[in-house]
Amino acid sequence: MDAFVSYSVENKAMGAIAKASLEAHGFECFLAHDDLQVSEEWKDRILAELRQTDVFVTLLSRAFVSSKWCAQEVGVIVSRPDVLIVPFSLDGTNPYGFISHLQGIRVRDEVHLAVILEEVLFRRRPRLMIPKQIEKMRAAGSFRGAEAVVKPLVPHFAQFSNDEVNAFASAAADNSEVWDAVCADQITFLISFASTGHESRLHRRLISRQSLRILIYHRETPNQLWVQAASMRQYKCWIQHSSKRV
Repeated sequence: MDAFVSYSVENKAMGAIAKASLEAHGFECFLAHDDLQVSEEWKDRILAELRQTDVFVTLLSRAFVSSKWCAQEVGVIVSRPDVLIVPFSLDGTNPYGFISHLQGIRVRDEVHLAVILEEVLFRRRPRLMIPKQIEKMRAAGSFRGAEAVVKPLVPHFAQFSNDEVNAFASAAADNSEVWDAVCADQITFLISFASTGHESRLHRRLISRQSLRILIYHRETPNQLWVQAASMRQYKCWIQHSSKRV
């Protein structure tokens, strides 16, 4: 997955924030002033990056409008209708010219930019974002971290592919931090959703028997009990000795 950040040099700090946010979600991000070596034929490199990018983020500002290079980057990218264009406005500047039909997204500061960018990517490119987010959930090292990683996935449960349903269930069952997280309620929601095959293709048979049994145990065991459990060994022991339920 490739991303391109188009910005004026006057807004370099915000460009760096956009790049860091995209890279945190697994994108290979191109930021001209950071990624071009002095010896490179920079025009050719920029054109090559524009021709292969999947996401094009513009940091609109008065300085952006004044830059002839920014305008040319936009001109190239609109010839590729498959590219997701995300027009951020740093100072109230609206999309113009070839992208005047798009609605600009006003950002207040660096934190707001990162949050809004994540929301846009999940809404517009869920197939790119969901698998990466599930892997983050699998690797979460704290219950608050797990909660933060799961939260963006919740609105997209209905869009999960068969593989994503099983990957989510497996990651939730295997990571004890997810079990301890407040977001455990969302795992219960997925199991309930996946168990009503008449409502969706997300049927419980898509989830492996082992993962489903762990998650059903989590759903049906009072919080006071599983919070006090000494280790995951107790959960696994329950799985091995419980009667067949799924």
